[in-house]
Amino acid sequence: ALLEIPARIPQHLEDRMKNLAVEAFRVLECTGMARVDMFLAPDEKIYINEFVRKVGLKSGDVILFEDASGGGPQTAGLLIEREIRAVVVDTPLSHLSQEELIKALIPVIDAKEVELQRVDEFAFISRSKFNQQLQTFIKTVREQARQKGEEHLIELVERYRREIER
Repeated sequence: ALLEIPARIPQHLEDRMKNLAVEAFRVLECTGMARVDMFLAPDEKIYINEFVRKVGLKSGDVILFEDASGGGPQTAGLLIEREIRAVVVDTPLSHLSQEELIKALIPVIDAKEVELQRVDEFAFISRSKFNQQLQTFIKTVREQARQKGEEHLIELVERYRREIER
């Protein structure tokens, strides 16, 4: 068996899985949030492995802020502590929170960039668009690190020159 994370799933199967998750949520008369773990068989049958009603933030999660206006530095600190993978926002996040998350290498992604869709109480994003945004974030962070490294090197050289001139 081959385990791919994240799984490369054709769009029609991803849609079926989303619909199955929503239907399970309705049938079980749930409210709030739930996590549905599934298996996809080679014959394209979908099996629900686990339905978890009590979910919390854990390492690697991608979270959605529908209204990010209340997400201040303390919220950013909590997300950093929990090692969240990414934050998707429907409304702008405070610049202080965004800076803290980015310093911790947690991307803040606009919901429009990942084609956020809502079905009842569920929110879904495009896996491919999300991965594109992650790659863009990684490239940006690497470039900024390179620039900072160059700036630091220039600063060291200038400091060395000043010391030599004394």
